Amino acid sequence: MKKVLKVILGILLSIIVVIGLLYGAFIYMIEYHVATVDKKSYNGYEVVMQSVGAPLFFSSADGRLLLKKNDTIINQTDFVLSDDGIGYSLVITVC
Repeated sequence: MKKVLKVILGILLSIIVVIGLLYGAFIYMIEYHVATVDKKSYNGYEVVMQSVGAPLFFSSADGRLLLKKNDTIINQTDFVLSDDGIGYSLVITVC
C-alpha cells in the first residue's frame, strides 16, 4: 500500500513540476523575452529597436530603443506600441 501511495505521489509531483515549468516559460515569453526587431548604423553609431515580451492577442507591445557606439549603450528608452497588425521598420533621418 505504501509503495502504491509513493508512486501516485511521485506522478502527481512530476505533473505539478511540468505544469509549473510550462507556466514559467509562458510568463517569460510574454513578459521578459527581448528580441531585436531592427538595426540601423550611421557614422559608428547604431540604433537598435527591440521588442520586450510579446503582446497577448491584440494588446499593446512593449519596446525599447537603444543608441550604441562600439557596442556600448549610450542611451535607452522604453515605449509602448499599440498593435494594429501592420509591420514596423526603423527609419533614421539624418539632417
